[in-house]
Amino acid sequence: MFVKSNIDAYAKAIFELASEQNNLAITIQTLQSILDACEQNQNFINFLSNPSISQNQKFLLIEHTFSDLIALETIINFLKILVIRRVFYLIKPIIKTFLKYANNSLGIKDATIYTAYELNQQRLDSFKNYLAKKYHCQINLKHIILPDLISGFRIEIDSDVIEHNLATDIDKLAKSILKTRSINE
Repeated sequence: MFVKSNIDAYAKAIFELASEQNNLAITIQTLQSILDACEQNQNFINFLSNPSISQNQKFLLIEHTFSDLIALETIINFLKILVIRRVFYLIKPIIKTFLKYANNSLGIKDATIYTAYELNQQRLDSFKNYLAKKYHCQINLKHIILPDLISGFRIEIDSDVIEHNLATDIDKLAKSILKTRSINE
């Protein structure tokens, strides 16, 4: 519970600062890039979370890595605060929570579509447009290939699931057969 509240507090703080400074769009873009980099290279997080490395070395790495972000000194200072407070290991959930706050304020929802095969951009755009009309907002659509689906798709948005795939149909049929068999016995 304590860690969760820290994540929310840090995310809310950077969100409010970005909003006050009218830098929300660039902050979203920058923090998304940092999140992508952290997900591809855990060593960055490990280095900045390592208690045996001096704070000055960590600050130098942050300043060197993000030297092109001088316009967004708030982000550099935010990263330094995470180092000072020894919570840099929480950077990924903090950024994800920040993105939820930011997207919510901008009327954007995140959705994930699972398919058994790669979809072309035209198909993805048609799903995105369908969801935008259904939920009356902009949609960030993430595509994940899940061969277990056999065919069809599964879309997750908020707590909703839209599903039309052969694997689900087979599961439903199997459950129906088992239910019918248990009733007849």
